[in-house]
This record gives sequence, C-alpha cells and structure tokens, in this order.
Amino acid sequence: WEGHKGRERMTAGIKSQDFDAWLAGRRDLVGVKTLGGFGWMNSALHAWIEIQKRGFRRWNVTGGPLYWHGELCNTALVAQAIAVTNPTALMLNEFFNGRKQKDRRKKMRNGRVDLWVTCGSSNISFEAKASYPSAPKKSRPWQTVEPHMDRALAQVEDYSLDEPVRKLGVVFALPCVAKEHWDLKPERRVGAIRDLLVHYGLVEKTVGSEMRVSTKGLAFAAYYFPKEWKKRWDQLGDKKHKYVGVLLLARELDHEE
Repeated sequence: WEGHKGRERMTAGIKSQDFDAWLAGRRDLVGVKTLGGFGWMNSALHAWIEIQKRGFRRWNVTGGPLYWHGELCNTALVAQAIAVTNPTALMLNEFFNGRKQKDRRKKMRNGRVDLWVTCGSSNISFEAKASYPSAPKKSRPWQTVEPHMDRALAQVEDYSLDEPVRKLGVVFALPCVAKEHWDLKPERRVGAIRDLLVHYGLVEKTVGSEMRVSTKGLAFAAYYFPKEWKKRWDQLGDKKHKYVGVLLLARELDHEE
C-alpha cells in the first residue's frame, strides 16, 4: 500500500448506486476518511480493510469474519495495518505506563490503554470499544454508538505519559440484525448501515443542490461490508443475530473542552 500525505484524505463518498451494488452482491462496500493531521493513517486504514477482506475470504481458517472477535481482535488488526504501512512505527497493545493514577472520579486506574503508537513525531493512545447498533430499529443507530465513544474518550483522558500524547477514542461498530428482522427486505434489513455512513459524513447526502457532509468530529474512519453478505447470511452470526460488516470510527480528545 502506498503512503499518503496531507491534512485530509478521503475515498469519494459512496453514492446510491454503490450502495445498491453492495445490496445486490456485486461489490464490497468500503471506504476510508482521515482528517485533522491523521493523513498518515490513510494507507493504514486501507490495509486494515484488505486484512478484513483476507480474513473473510479465508473462512475455513478464521471460522468467520475477523471483525466478529470484538475490540481486542479489531485493535490488533489496526496495529497490524499500521505496522505493514509504517515499518518504523512502534506499537504496544494493552500498554501500561508503569504507574497507577487517579481518574476524574478520584478512583485509582492502572494507566493502561488498548494501543499505544509512536510514528515519527506522533505519540498516540487508543482506547477502543465495540458497539452493536440494531439494524431495523426505531432509534437512530448512532445513539447506540455514541455512548461507547464517550466511554472510550473518558478512559483515554485519564491516561498520561511524561511526553505529549494525542488521545483517541475508537469504536468498532458492528450493525446487528436480530432474528425477528431476518425476513425483511434487504434494504430494510441493513438500513442502519446507510444511516451510520450518512450520519458520520462517509456517504454523499444531497440537500437541494449542495452535498451535505458532517464528520461529527472524527479523526479518521473506515468501513468494510463484504459483498457476499446475502450468500453467507446463515454463517454471519449465531441463531439470534447476524453481523454483516464493521465500521471503524476514531475521535480525538479535545483538550480545549
């Protein structure tokens, strides 16, 4: 994967025909977006998508999609993708800074983060969560995602090192389809996916003659939804829930708030 430089890099927002092609099983639904000085993550996020694709194609080895396996597995895949695209980067999973400290609630924490990365002049701490927004549900799917993001940011805020660190909350959102909705039409069955992509500014949404894009304060984002989702529907989960893909969302802690 080639590296990319620049303040902002974005795969073109998906259009209705792209989403329809995914619904029909003709192409994967994928995309990457980086903002706010995280341009160096662009190639890593593309690598993360390719790793997810390889895991999905090698079903007999992985026993199912890699994104199934929760926040620890997905965080490890992000670390792998950074290592592939930034060979000089140094990373530590479940990094402990060697001392306990008081958090905002005056409780002692062990100073541990899910992933610590140093790349060039950047030192970054990641605290990750997994979220399972329900697909055909009356509430907005991001109302399930945002509390997990708030918890991730609250936990990473309590972490400190003796050197400056950029702190990120990361959520791996896996849209979930419960059994009572399996008989719905495909576009309704996975409606939460489009809702999430639109809400976080990852898909084109026109209002009048203008394209409306809102990043919702994201530092970067990536998503992968395999085209074989209907063919492998029976294998995409257990007897009660199905998971058709994953959306990675990262937000940087705003120290000015």
